[in-house]
Amino acid sequence: MARKKSAPIPPADPPYDAMVRRLLRLPRLLRIILIFVPTFAVTLVIAPVIDALYLRYFFTPETRILPSLVIAGVALVMYMIGWVLIVGTSGEQPEERQAAVWYTIASILTVLLAFMWLTYLFFTNLRIGDS
Repeated sequence: MARKKSAPIPPADPPYDAMVRRLLRLPRLLRIILIFVPTFAVTLVIAPVIDALYLRYFFTPETRILPSLVIAGVALVMYMIGWVLIVGTSGEQPEERQAAVWYTIASILTVLLAFMWLTYLFFTNLRIGDS
């Protein structure tokens, strides 16, 4: 008697896919607030880098506002990408796309980097204040 072959077990979803699926099911207002967090983190992370590059290589009194405009532009691009991938247009439920997974991973890493950097600055300031 021949044995019946059982159906193959479907591969489990990677953890990020399931996380993005839950994220896309959240209410629209909460998704809007959630994409602000990585946008703010990107601003915190790139501001000192852009300021240092600007002061070292490009500073002139006429272009003092340039670093702020560059930082605001990068933050706006991050927010717009999040809006398209996570929030979607009014009345639309965003699709589960691979780009949304990558945006979520990049957002988590950016928020962690900003948190670690701010923690480092906080403890460095405490150490300097004690001396």
